[in-house]
Amino acid sequence: MTGLYVQRAHSHEVMEPVSLVCNQAIVDLGESKPPFPHTHYLFSSTYGWFDNSHFNTGHPGQVIVDVETAVAHGGGTITIKQGVRDDITGYTATYHVSGNLTKTEVMAATLGIYLDWSMRFEAWQARPPHGLVGPLTPFAVEDLPSQYLGFYAQAHDLTIGELFACYLGPISGSEEGPPDIVMSKETVEADGWAGIARLQNKAFTPLVQNEAGWQRIDWPEALRMEPISGGPNTWLFVSEETWYLNDEMPAFLVESAPDDSRVKRPLPHRETAVLQQLPPVNVDTSKFHSHHWQMPLLKPGMSPK
Repeated sequence: MTGLYVQRAHSHEVMEPVSLVCNQAIVDLGESKPPFPHTHYLFSSTYGWFDNSHFNTGHPGQVIVDVETAVAHGGGTITIKQGVRDDITGYTATYHVSGNLTKTEVMAATLGIYLDWSMRFEAWQARPPHGLVGPLTPFAVEDLPSQYLGFYAQAHDLTIGELFACYLGPISGSEEGPPDIVMSKETVEADGWAGIARLQNKAFTPLVQNEAGWQRIDWPEALRMEPISGGPNTWLFVSEETWYLNDEMPAFLVESAPDDSRVKRPLPHRETAVLQQLPPVNVDTSKFHSHHWQMPLLKPGMSPK
């Protein structure tokens, strides 16, 4: 998509870029360590916008644990939940995990499940009544890339700060996000006025604005993972549901705390809603490169052999 910014009522206030330290040995020697920006949004001049609140959407660390557990028991079902509007309502999807997955396939299959769930969650937010309350929320330009990074960090036992420090480069913090709409050259109307288009990203790779417009950018090679698609011998989407604050829910949800420990958070009471069967979402794996996802990862402070 090409186009120009349609400025919001208030201007962007972006902090100066911070270059994080990748080499842990430098930190151990007492060198200053720039703090990771804890603003709502992050901006990279190379990889675009990210949302701090989306790195843990759907609790990818718990999804990994649940899939590993299901495979170890010969297969089973898992659920992925996410609340919105301060948990007034939320979305849950259920998946069947095949016991035929090999140990080397588990993480790639988990990625396939998580990408499928992420697409469904964004689509759910676009449907009434949620889409009427937040019409510019679904498939925001920063959402899916942020969720992909969040999964990658959990899968490789890294922090988001380490991913930026070692692979993505300097970042800036901002409480104001990217534009929601653009003046698109592709939608020029008959009277000559440029049309207004919603800026959306329905892929897990970043969209970055340059002189040519909004362009898709590949992840660095070390950050690319290839998912395993759904099927009878891998995983299958089963059902989805919407829940509300006054519905019956389990007493607790086990989730990751900021320090990576597991905590039990009390949840409102709920009952199972009517399940709506939907066809599988096709994850466009062309956005990922074909090499094996388990390529060697350079941890901070490591050097290539």
